[in-house]
Amino acid sequence: MSVWVSDGPAGTLLRRLMLPVAIIPVALGFLQIRGMDAQLFDRGLGIALFAVSLIVVLAAMLWQTGGRGHRANGYRAEARGR
Repeated sequence: MSVWVSDGPAGTLLRRLMLPVAIIPVALGFLQIRGMDAQLFDRGLGIALFAVSLIVVLAAMLWQTGGRGHRANGYRAEARGR
């Protein structure tokens, strides 16, 4: 529980990613069900689209968060050097 309130990079990463990691699969699953109900695709394609879109969205989110962490680390190192 102490990680949640931590000022370090682990706490920041956890707080930044927890909500999207919980909401994105639910939202994509909802879209999959709606697409199948509208007969835009069958069950197999719906599952494949769900899996691929989940991987792409979560990877993009991790990439963005990693970039922010890298920049913050650079700013922190620069501030220590002064």
